[in-house]
Amino acid sequence: MKTIIKPRSSLTPRRFCGAGVVLLLIILAAGCGIPDYAYLEPPHTVSMFADTVSFFSNATDNNPDIFWGYQVYGKFYNHGSYTEGLIYTESKQVTSFSKLTSLDFFRLVKPDSTGNYADPEPVINLTEVEKGQSLRFTLDFSGDRYPSTEGFNTVISYGSKEIKVARNVLTEGAAAGDRELKSFQRDKLDPDDSDLKNLSLPAGEESMNFIYLSLFVLSFGRESEGYVAVYSEPVYLGFVELPVDDNKAW
Repeated sequence: MKTIIKPRSSLTPRRFCGAGVVLLLIILAAGCGIPDYAYLEPPHTVSMFADTVSFFSNATDNNPDIFWGYQVYGKFYNHGSYTEGLIYTESKQVTSFSKLTSLDFFRLVKPDSTGNYADPEPVINLTEVEKGQSLRFTLDFSGDRYPSTEGFNTVISYGSKEIKVARNVLTEGAAAGDRELKSFQRDKLDPDDSDLKNLSLPAGEESMNFIYLSLFVLSFGRESEGYVAVYSEPVYLGFVELPVDDNKAW
């Protein structure tokens, strides 16, 4: 098969070709994956230490006009080797914020000075200076920093700052929408809490001494126009092991 190249005899084909190239570029730009929406980089360098501590690093290349800080989400699971496989399987399914919430992960919240719910701030709300700093965040569920059985003793720390975090739960007998802030301490984990209702005593077990808490973190912000929430891709932090009261009716 021969290829025939015709000479350009006038300016008309050139003008048509130029317009066609411009049109083609517009079509490609619309369909080649170039984002026309706000985007946030997820946090970096995730690691675990022992069974109750997790770390991640600041994503310093986010747009400071959109980026606010980080949201942390969790989900409780029964204790046991079978459950570890389930946690791993579900963690692979979490590829977006919508998928995270569809799997019933709940948001960790920050109590204010009176012990009430502080919203709409993210649980880690960074200053303008902190957004560009190389920070490492530590999530500590051990209770070692605040061993008292009173108050909130789960801590997120970075630099010289510490943030106490809590669960925002619907408790047994409470009216719809009437939630309570509760800690992750052994005596505050109750089978009738809304975030623990999916748990039950494993088959063949006579008591439940521990549960797992699977954790994800996302960069969070809001678009300058429309005030629409923006989330990064969720990043898996691993799972921590928490003691529970085996005298309660799990």
